[in-house]
Amino acid sequence: MKLLNSKKINSILLSVQNIVLKSGALKRHEQVLILFDKTTQNLIKYFKKIVKQKTSKYVIQKLPLTKYDGLEPNIQIKKLMLKSDLIICLTKKSLAHSSARFKANKLGARFLSLPDYSIKVLQDKSIKTNFERYFHEGKKLTKILSKGKSIRVFTQNGTNLTFDIKNRSANFATGICYKKGSLASPPDSEVNIAVVENKSSGIAVVDGSITTEKLGKLGSPIYLIINKGLVTEIYGKKSNILRQIFNSQKKNARIIGEFGIGLNHNAKIIGNMLVDEGSRGNIHLGIGSNYTIGGKNKVNFHLDHVIKQPDVYIDKIKIINKGKII
Repeated sequence: MKLLNSKKINSILLSVQNIVLKSGALKRHEQVLILFDKTTQNLIKYFKKIVKQKTSKYVIQKLPLTKYDGLEPNIQIKKLMLKSDLIICLTKKSLAHSSARFKANKLGARFLSLPDYSIKVLQDKSIKTNFERYFHEGKKLTKILSKGKSIRVFTQNGTNLTFDIKNRSANFATGICYKKGSLASPPDSEVNIAVVENKSSGIAVVDGSITTEKLGKLGSPIYLIINKGLVTEIYGKKSNILRQIFNSQKKNARIIGEFGIGLNHNAKIIGNMLVDEGSRGNIHLGIGSNYTIGGKNKVNFHLDHVIKQPDVYIDKIKIINKGKII
């Protein structure tokens, strides 16, 4: 293992400080729960060091490595989550779409969802962003999406999609746990909405990334045919990998559940979920569970698909032009 020099260690600590104290808004003497697995064990010392500067009331728990995002933790971890003020989740796979996270948020816990974190992510420019800069824009987009009835998406690569969002409320997730019960996933800064589950249709040309280990940043597009909210066909180079993933799940794991817009200027697509889906002006489709963000599809699976430089219309109003938020 390559040893880090003092300059890199200080840079990492500054990133962790930004995450814990600004994005997590940790206050003195709060109860903190830090969750990790074997892939993030090397990061715990940095988070522990920063947390200890604010509170002595912290618990660090190791979780088994899971295969997919959205799987539920065990009862012991669930109980700890419900007693915490701030939860820092450093597991390889995200717990953001789990009922345990949803219940902890309902009780007022703030949740920092930091899946697939690494030294590389902590050194990435995207993590050092001042996320407060997106508050005004994020609130405005949240309002526009919440009032909207439909979304249409087009790209030069051939994406042509329609989503129904009537009577759905958007989620403001710009990178800071700004109040009790909030969720943040820095460097991801986004606004998202749970789409109506049986009313999405069209073709998605996924040319950014698919946030699973065997795919990640895409060298060539993968095409998804969507009928009545369900992915019915998958083709393109490496499409067999995605097909195998969906074939191993229940049918409702193929439902289009989420539409999201990235806001972070400093985030570029690198094959990491939080960096990619937060990349500014790009959109992502969350396939699978969406009930924790206001939808009705409850399944222990969620996989994000990032599409680059789209044109996006809410009803008849254009809000993104070739990847530039208007």
